[in-house]
Amino acid sequence: MKKVFPFLLLLVIACKNDPKQKDQPENLSEEKMEFTQKNTTYYFIRHAEKDLSEPTNNDPHLTEEGLKRAAFWAKYFADKNIDKIYSTNYSRTIQTVIPLLDTLKLDLNIYKNSALYSQEFLRNTNGK
Repeated sequence: MKKVFPFLLLLVIACKNDPKQKDQPENLSEEKMEFTQKNTTYYFIRHAEKDLSEPTNNDPHLTEEGLKRAAFWAKYFADKNIDKIYSTNYSRTIQTVIPLLDTLKLDLNIYKNSALYSQEFLRNTNGK
């Protein structure tokens, strides 16, 4: 059976300042920020296995296998210096990231796909 994978649904961000990199001057305008972005690592992961037993359900929860995979992601990212976790507002994406949120004691940041690559997003994640 062929599986179709949707575009990005979860975003985990590990941001670590590079000690060799100088801090950005405070007087730079927002427009210039794209040229002075500090080192930031973005991890993009797909939500875990969702329950497809009810085809009309547009917001299904995870299956047991999906919950196991979510636990795996929590272990995998536990030592990756994660500063922020972003998710779309779907049950399956939020359930995928809950174990990691619990492990790292972080808050969830909900985003809309259309706003992911905005200047505001870059400002909020720059050098974190």
